[in-house]
Amino acid sequence: MLTGGKRASLEPLDPAKYADRPTVKHPCPSQEKWASSRLKGREATQAEKRKAVANLSLKGSSIGGQADQMIGQLLRNTTAQLSFTRAQAIAKRRNVTRMSHDSSHGTQVSYVTSDGKTFLWYPGNRVVLSGRWQACESRFGHLSQKGSEQVVITYGVVCFKYGANTRNPVTGVRGAKWQCAPAGALEQTQVEERSGDIFGLSKRTQVPFVLPKKRTTLNALAARLAKQSPPNRNSRD
Repeated sequence: MLTGGKRASLEPLDPAKYADRPTVKHPCPSQEKWASSRLKGREATQAEKRKAVANLSLKGSSIGGQADQMIGQLLRNTTAQLSFTRAQAIAKRRNVTRMSHDSSHGTQVSYVTSDGKTFLWYPGNRVVLSGRWQACESRFGHLSQKGSEQVVITYGVVCFKYGANTRNPVTGVRGAKWQCAPAGALEQTQVEERSGDIFGLSKRTQVPFVLPKKRTTLNALAARLAKQSPPNRNSRD
């Protein structure tokens, strides 16, 4: 079983060690970069997964002091990572407008469709970025207390790809390459979501207006858009 005991340990990932092992059912686009998806072992039961997440959450919230802040944050991030499945990630992206905010990118608004399309309204941009998204899976390896059994927890990952002429200003990665992140980590930055394409992003070439990085709400953006005269539609149709 997964435990939070002192003898429990995480196995370091070695891509070469798992190169010939079976992958998960829904591998990520750049599978060679996700060595953990090749971890071999028994899939954790739901009870074991809940216990592992609870143990990590408890440890993460109990660690204090400046020296231990990074360890505590790592545990909290891992907890979020394991708490979201591929199925949940797909369910959260069925024709909805989503708003996120973090310290790196600021506020982002996107319309995502159930067939894998995404239309991004990015702060500072004057055009809507159209791209693709897909949900996949990776694995987190945890040893049993005695170290005799490898138990793996499968978690959801979401990947995005935009045009070749785009670039992620935070990572520096240019478009036309899939960029992936744990679905649970993405949910931590989520601010709001609403059913439908409320800003018509899928039908625009230009953004409604240049989006600031500061945190805001969907209602505030809608109110500002309603005041525009004439509205800056620039339809794709």
